[in-house]
Amino acid sequence: MYGKILLALATAPLAVAATAQDVSDQPDRFTVEMTISDNGKVVAEQRMVAVEGEPTFIEVEPAEGQSYRAQLFVSSEANGLLKTRSHWKATSPTLGTISFSPILKVQPGEAARIERGYESRHVKPLRVTYTVHPVAG
Repeated sequence: MYGKILLALATAPLAVAATAQDVSDQPDRFTVEMTISDNGKVVAEQRMVAVEGEPTFIEVEPAEGQSYRAQLFVSSEANGLLKTRSHWKATSPTLGTISFSPILKVQPGEAARIERGYESRHVKPLRVTYTVHPVAG
């Protein structure tokens, strides 16, 4: 449906047996639901797990000459917000090859959106919309 989607997730080592203290020492995990659209067309919809402080990699190649690659980090802030930091490199049919590194602070479960490019009657920007949910555990 969307061409080739490659996804590599960061994962922490699996503990075979853990005490209550060991569990609290584990980094937080987050579910990230993401939609990437370019020029008004959805090129990928993904759901992934991110581990706090570890990179999560996203790579999508929906068609010849198009690619969207990112490294995403999620961390908890003291005020209850989630800090998302990412570095994107995209080859877009309307923007050419671009890179950008947004940092956003979001409420858990609230949608965030990144846009690159301009909107006109015939062209829409590259949009990445995502929501981050802490994983209970």
